[in-house]
Amino acid sequence: MFFSAVSLSDALRHATSKGDEGEENRLIGFSSILANNPIDPPEVYIDGKKTTMNFTPNRFPEEETTLLEYGIQFHDKLFARIANEGWDLSKTFNIKNLKFVTIPGFTFELSLVKKD
Repeated sequence: MFFSAVSLSDALRHATSKGDEGEENRLIGFSSILANNPIDPPEVYIDGKKTTMNFTPNRFPEEETTLLEYGIQFHDKLFARIANEGWDLSKTFNIKNLKFVTIPGFTFELSLVKKD
């Protein structure tokens, strides 16, 4: 398994895709299918606060994130929350309870934290 060391802003700026109408989607994707599901979802935290998660991809979800087969999509509602709360280098980003089909029996966590 390989995780590239990038900042949250770089990861979200560069990991984009286009929707059916040209809208920009921001996501974190993996090379393996996620084994998570609505009963055992991954957990995304922004500065210790858990985000809401949608489990059925749709055009305009109410939630801040959506679980995809190969990753997690981040929606405008999450970025509005981050902008309203303010962001600086002391903030953290975590994805917990990541499970992959190709690595059964293991659970992973991805964290981006500034270390002094």
